[in-house]
Amino acid sequence: MRFACDTGGTFTDLIVEDDALGLRMYKAATTPHDPVQGVLHALRLAAADNDLSLAELLGRGDMLIHGTTHAINAIITGNTAKTAFLSTAGHPDILVLREGGRIEPFNFTVPHPQPYVPRALTFEVPERIDSAGRVHTPLDEAAVLAIIERLRLAEVEEACVSPKSAADIVPTLFRRTLDTHQRFFAMGEAMAHLHFLHAEGQLERRIGAEPHRQGSASGVGSVPLAGNGADGAPPPAKR
Repeated sequence: MRFACDTGGTFTDLIVEDDALGLRMYKAATTPHDPVQGVLHALRLAAADNDLSLAELLGRGDMLIHGTTHAINAIITGNTAKTAFLSTAGHPDILVLREGGRIEPFNFTVPHPQPYVPRALTFEVPERIDSAGRVHTPLDEAAVLAIIERLRLAEVEEACVSPKSAADIVPTLFRRTLDTHQRFFAMGEAMAHLHFLHAEGQLERRIGAEPHRQGSASGVGSVPLAGNGADGAPPPAKR
């Protein structure tokens, strides 16, 4: 018995191939919060149709093939995570050229979608591998680390479109659950990022920007300076 499953945006389709019964199809609702549940639901439908438990059905399986359109759906709808592109130095336009998947590569009248990653988030890294796979120019690890730090600072600055304290920035920098010990050091890193952006003139410091935070050690609000925000609007007057 062989299974082929496709998880789409609305439905999860399952094909069961059996040497004795041929091909049968089952359909279940996709569960976007946990796509595996949609797959299991479809398998349970197949199991019930064969008077088997889910474990018994899977125990008879020789192969399970799974495909999904989640990634392409996210790209089409623009719901992908914000992504940066690190390219070999000298080749930052590789995504902008958009050569992949063009049926008529020389038909320039066909409109093209925006590149997956905008040029503003494209960074060049000094390194080069030749056509034989040999290292021509070693990877500049310091440059990569500098780009990562630049991206983290940009993420902090973007999060500070409205007043934010160091405590507000921690979830931006650390997207996992932190214990008390980890959060202590995370607060220190968040404050360091805010102080650096303030020293560079990218943020302004406002004491007591939010009344309910007054008196807290981390209650230092930061907002982008005029011209640095997404809309270029000047910040509100200081309190």
